[in-house]
Amino acid sequence: MNNMKKQLYKKLFLGIFAIIVFGGLFYYVNQYLTRFFASGDAVTINLSPATQTRKIGDEMVINVDMSGQKISATELYLTYDSSMLSYYKEYMIGTTSSGVTSLNNFFQEPLISEITPVGSGTSPMKQLKLSLVSLSTPSTLPAQVHLRFKAKKIGTATVTLDKTKTKVTGANASNNAVYFDLSSTVSAATVTIMGTGLETITPSIPTPSVATPSVTLTYPPNSTASATLKMKLKFQGINAIPTEKKMNVEVGIGSASPYSVKTVEFTAQDNGTWTGELNLPSMSSSYYTALFIKGPKHLRKKVCDNKPTETAGGTYKCDKNGYLKITGGDNDLDFTGILMLAGDIPVQDGLISALDLAYIRQNLGNKSEDSRQRGDLNLDGIVDTQDFSMILQTLAFKYDEE
Repeated sequence: MNNMKKQLYKKLFLGIFAIIVFGGLFYYVNQYLTRFFASGDAVTINLSPATQTRKIGDEMVINVDMSGQKISATELYLTYDSSMLSYYKEYMIGTTSSGVTSLNNFFQEPLISEITPVGSGTSPMKQLKLSLVSLSTPSTLPAQVHLRFKAKKIGTATVTLDKTKTKVTGANASNNAVYFDLSSTVSAATVTIMGTGLETITPSIPTPSVATPSVTLTYPPNSTASATLKMKLKFQGINAIPTEKKMNVEVGIGSASPYSVKTVEFTAQDNGTWTGELNLPSMSSSYYTALFIKGPKHLRKKVCDNKPTETAGGTYKCDKNGYLKITGGDNDLDFTGILMLAGDIPVQDGLISALDLAYIRQNLGNKSEDSRQRGDLNLDGIVDTQDFSMILQTLAFKYDEE
């Protein structure tokens, strides 16, 4: 009997001990997960105007107003009755425009714009999905997205935000990358549709543009030589010897696109810089040009100084008439004074998009070779919150330089 009691007490003790250990582990892990995924900071989202009256055939604009935090990107899900309202891409068949604009051009054209049915096949309800990335440095200024709809029949229609799917990301007060909570109340937009009308709203749709500075190349006549470009680079987030010590980098030579592009192997150094050489077997003995540097997970950088510098990552820009000088023999080009910004991950498309953000976010904690090749921006052997923070910081620049 005593042995049975001892066994029972032993099992009870082990059970209580296991509960304490697992409870402690859960608390420890959960506090860090919560710190990243649930910031505690809420974004307020409202649809405006709250009410409006239109006639059949009228176009209207419904705004999505976001405020309260430093917003970098968002994935919006809006539900509406397609028997009452038609979204811009539904009634403008064949258009290449999304019909989406934003206050002060805060967001670029949607990277994803999809309309899907909601519920059974006979339900008129549809859901609009928009993935938007900011064109500006995140700030606490309100962000507003303008959506265009058309009235279809007499009655009352409502556009609502799906809070369970909608996501908003940005930087908190400490400039850490976070996903914001949504405010507890989100307003809807109600449209009363009457009679027949012909009113059409035609808001301007801005197109982001990147100015291309002109650089004149100068070749002394009848003088050729071979040259070696000995380049040093500094990549965002890599400050010591990384897990991967070799990197293939595209180096373009010319004043502007189209230009000659070579692939150069760079090697990591102890101080976090990278070195690589490019041989030019036949060229003018003195050559004025620009270089275009693009890493495998990076935005392309245009460089037109032999030793450029910047006060903050990404702020260096070529002077309108700037150039660097290449001569015959060895050319020491120290570009470590500027950062090669990360975020345009494979398959590269020349910009940092919501797809790049989504891939890194969905693979947090992943150490597989495929995930590291795409999403490990600082080459520390894992896709983690440091990589996500880096890509959020780079959203202020977004595009390859031309």
